Amino acid sequence: MLRHTGTGQIETAFFSIINVDLLQDRIRDSVKHATGTAISRQSDTELVASMYTVYSSRHHVQTVAQLNARVVEECTRVIIENMRRRDVYLAKLRENGKLQMDARPVHSRIKMF
Repeated sequence: MLRHTGTGQIETAFFSIINVDLLQDRIRDSVKHATGTAISRQSDTELVASMYTVYSSRHHVQTVAQLNARVVEECTRVIIENMRRRDVYLAKLRENGKLQMDARPVHSRIKMF
């Protein structure tokens, strides 16, 4: 990825539609690699909110690639935690006889938030 010299260039590239799409793919790949579970595209609104959080707290970050890495790391962490919580909740339902499920879905529709 190119090194950007001005903050405006970084901001424009970072918040571009192309970069949002790239991040969506990287987040899905990261979650699949970490858990073995394929997830669907996440909410663009929630992703951009996470991007703003990372962008506003950037300290000495010089490239879009560095910002993207932080976004992927944070979003992957949140998604995996939400998947874990969902699994615990479903296990409790099954344990109490309130849910009977023979097989887990191949694609999870869990959103980040």
